[in-house]
Amino acid sequence: MNDHPDQRPPAGWEQQDQALVAVFTPVSFTVGADFVRQIAEVADEINHHPELTLEYGKLTVRLFSHDADNTVTKRDIRLAHRIEDLAEQAGIPRYSAES
Repeated sequence: MNDHPDQRPPAGWEQQDQALVAVFTPVSFTVGADFVRQIAEVADEINHHPELTLEYGKLTVRLFSHDADNTVTKRDIRLAHRIEDLAEQAGIPRYSAES
């Protein structure tokens, strides 16, 4: 999968405490765990690892760069786009306050 040329975070990702954050809503814990595995594979591939918190019906993803004083870098934005692609392919929606 190619990196996105867009240097802005995907729509719906929020900047919180020097991190990019998105919350996804898998239909089951098993689907969420498989999504975590997919994210982990991409993270290992590019050697950039997010914080992932899986709860029933909710996966929180936090991206920041330890080597850049825990701030958001282009690597985080690229990884956010990769994660969005995985979510879209798996049919996993992102949490929305409107839903």
